[in-house]
This record gives sequence, C-alpha cells and structure tokens, in this order.
Amino acid sequence: MREKTFRQNIIDGLSRKDFFLSKIGFIVSLSLFSTLLLFVLGLIAGYSLSPVTAFEYVVRNIDFLLSYFIHMVYHLSLGMLLAMLIRRTGITILILIFWMFIFEPIGASILNYGLDLGWLASSLPFEVSWGLIPMPFGKYILQAGLNHVSYTYVAKALVYIGLIWASTGYILIKKDIK
Repeated sequence: MREKTFRQNIIDGLSRKDFFLSKIGFIVSLSLFSTLLLFVLGLIAGYSLSPVTAFEYVVRNIDFLLSYFIHMVYHLSLGMLLAMLIRRTGITILILIFWMFIFEPIGASILNYGLDLGWLASSLPFEVSWGLIPMPFGKYILQAGLNHVSYTYVAKALVYIGLIWASTGYILIKKDIK
C-alpha cells in the first residue's frame, strides 16, 4: 500500500486530529518496537556473554530501557515537528543534523564555559536528549561512567515531548493544506 500525503489523507476524510493522532501512534509504536527489540537483544547478550546469568544481574540497569524509549519518542517527535514546519525532507534532515551536531554543541559550550550557565546548557533540546542515555565511552577512558538514569533529564524530556506535540498539533490545525 502506498503512503498517502497529508493532503490526500484530509481529502479522503481523515480529520486533522485523526491524522495527528495516527502520527503520534506511529511514533510511540515504532519507539516501543525498537525498545522491545533492544530488550530482547540485551537479554540474549546478557545471558550469552555474562559469567553470571542470574536474571537480576542480567536486567540490573533495566531503567535505561525507559530512557531509551523516551529518547526515541523525543527524536521522532522532533523530526515530525520539523517535517510539519519545513515540508522538504532533505532540508529538514540537514537542519536536524546541523542543529544536533554543530549549532547546539557550540551553543552549549558557550553557555556552559563562557557564560557559566550550565543549568541552561543542560536544558537545550539535544542536551536533554543525550542526557537521557549518556555515551558510555567515558567509562572506558579512565573516567567515571553514569550507572543510573537521571530522572531530571527524563522530566525535562517529557516536558519537551509535550511541548513538541502541542506545537505540532497547533501547526497542523492552523496550517493551510498545500
């Protein structure tokens, strides 16, 4: 079956609210599927590679799965918001990549080190997202690694997801279909 465009969905009788809820449902189900796949792969790796195969040791840091799920919902929702705003796939992807890897890290560094506003730097959109599941490489380069989920980042990410969904819904309702 061919994917219908936004305009075609509306012409076929799907309301804007139903269209929006179907996109949210797709984001949540895709994130849930990805999280379940990660859980199964983690169990397989945990049982096959760990010297201790007791269930409580294999699933010791399972709260990272919740962070991963929120991380996936967050990124997909942000992509949906940008897609609703820009409507050009290539440009949307480029803006997302440049923002994620160039503009925001530079801005976070300026806020964190230049202006001593670490609390604001840690509240930027992708800083919150990457704070949900920090990179484990520090643990391997003689630095302390994070062994728990920061629930402050979880709360910030949930607030951002709510704002993104509200903004996307507002844009979808107010935007002219072209």
